[in-house]
Amino acid sequence: MILNKVDLVGPEYTKALRGWIDGLLNRVRIVETEYCDVPLEILLAVGRLDPGVVDDLSTADNPHAEGTGFVTWHYTSTEQLSLDDLREVIRTLPAAVYRCKGFVYAAEDPNERFVIQTVGRRSTVASLGAWGERARRTDLVLIGATGSLDTDELKRRLDQCRIG
Repeated sequence: MILNKVDLVGPEYTKALRGWIDGLLNRVRIVETEYCDVPLEILLAVGRLDPGVVDDLSTADNPHAEGTGFVTWHYTSTEQLSLDDLREVIRTLPAAVYRCKGFVYAAEDPNERFVIQTVGRRSTVASLGAWGERARRTDLVLIGATGSLDTDELKRRLDQCRIG
């Protein structure tokens, strides 16, 4: 079991949470992490993973896969976006959008590459440093409930964040 964002709650709460989980799921392995930074050996259970399972898992985020209950939508722009306007769009996303993440080409500092991470109503924007040789563009992926994303409206609202 992955116990993420332990940096946000502190050691006392983490210890209490581990005890609660152990009471529900006796002898389960718990990996504490920040930003979902989990070694691949743990995620892939090296030595115990059937290679055929990887092929099945690779189709899990296919927006056209039936029965998954989720759909993904990709937004991209080569124009700079206003971070303030983008934050407002993210703050007012419909509840059907579960996750939004990606890179932002921001008008406030066009030489810096920003990353946005949104889960539910919680969102962070952070600088990742200079773009370097990377193409300067905004690339966002939104994940929501199947059939619930109004992609035309999402595109319209994100396009309104463009500068230029």
